[in-house]
Amino acid sequence: MNSDQHLSKRNNRYSVISQKESFSTELKGLSVIELCITELCTRKCSFCPRADPDNYPNQKLFMTLETATNIANSCKANYYEGDIHISGFGESLTNREFFVIVERLRAILPNNRIALTTNGDLLNEERIRRAYCSGLNYIIVSCYDGDKAKQKFEKMFQECGATDEQYEIRDLWKDPEETVDDMMRRNNFNNRSGAVVVDSFKHEVYENACYLPFYKLVIDWNGEALLCCNDWYRRHKGFGNVNSMSIRDIWLGKEFTKIRNELKNGQRTGSACKHCNVKGTLIGIKSVDLLS
Repeated sequence: MNSDQHLSKRNNRYSVISQKESFSTELKGLSVIELCITELCTRKCSFCPRADPDNYPNQKLFMTLETATNIANSCKANYYEGDIHISGFGESLTNREFFVIVERLRAILPNNRIALTTNGDLLNEERIRRAYCSGLNYIIVSCYDGDKAKQKFEKMFQECGATDEQYEIRDLWKDPEETVDDMMRRNNFNNRSGAVVVDSFKHEVYENACYLPFYKLVIDWNGEALLCCNDWYRRHKGFGNVNSMSIRDIWLGKEFTKIRNELKNGQRTGSACKHCNVKGTLIGIKSVDLLS
């Protein structure tokens, strides 16, 4: 699956969620809560901030079951009907409580779609089956090692009886004739708010509107709410922590409101936004209308 096909699927999910009652009443405009359950990864990809450990170190920091439970309970209390996406800045399967966290999320939120993005390094048939049995609805494999690796993943899912509605494999590897820069542009990668090590991307900035903080809430391993999934350096702070605040108070709080008012007008002046080159307007216009 290429990047355009992946984006089409994301837009379809957004369209489905935007029809739900809570989308326009409780947590206005919110369609995805992304959970960063680990700061540890199995790779150091050339396009990633983690490629240089001095730039972005690998750390054994993990979301606890208690924090995941607090997130789920807050979602339930605020009638959240959108997606839970386990992804973030590391490889989620390095968290030893991964399956327990999924089980807890599913127990408290029986009707929400729960998805995982993984690089596939720790996947096998047993873990795929266990993930679905734990309550996971969807698995996205970011495949970086070529067509042979993709075929291996396809076989795993087929052996588990998974359907096309339960997984996708993204073709994200670098072709032999490409530079890293070429691969990043082909796949619509961004500079992670200036955190990447690829020089041509690191210092590239855009000055257009951005809708990400209108439709997605990112929660870090320790429960801190983040500006977005591209603020790897966590430059922007002050949104709140789910262990002491409700998701509603965070989402509709002063800090998010301030940033949104800037971003809808293309004012990328914040500590993270001023370094960013994400396009930012591919999804989320209905959320912008609701929160404006």
